[in-house]
Amino acid sequence: MDTSKKKSFFINVFIALFLIFVQYNGYFSLKIGNAVPFLPFAFIIIISMLSSEIYSAFTGLVMGIIIDAISSTSFGFNSIIFPVICLSVTLLVHYLFNNNILASLVLSGAYSVIYFAIRIVLFYSKSSISEMFSYFWSTTIPSVIYTTVIAFLLYIFEKKVIKL
Repeated sequence: MDTSKKKSFFINVFIALFLIFVQYNGYFSLKIGNAVPFLPFAFIIIISMLSSEIYSAFTGLVMGIIIDAISSTSFGFNSIIFPVICLSVTLLVHYLFNNNILASLVLSGAYSVIYFAIRIVLFYSKSSISEMFSYFWSTTIPSVIYTTVIAFLLYIFEKKVIKL
């Protein structure tokens, strides 16, 4: 690994840990109304767009394990879903999409909807269908939009980090 890749790797590790801290610190929140951005998820989507298949799947696995260890979801959910999402994003960018800002918006928005929909079905399925749809429209859709905006900003920042 050359020095520029090492430098960007360590910067990305610092960014990932910082975003996890901001997401789960308990002292301050980026919440706007019902919308809460999922910062680590936006970051792994962007990392997956800009890296190889093995690196993105490994990044998704590590981030999933860390988030499972510190979050309130059942252990293993993020560890399973993150590598699958990262690998599929990488494959889509390499073989179907161009690697640009529009692709980052589409992929982060689409995969945020998929992630939150799976999470709702698995963890909120004990409530009624109307409560699930109400939660989806009042909380999930604003969170998806907020996460997509954050992913857009992270894409621009990450392109600059790679050029270092």
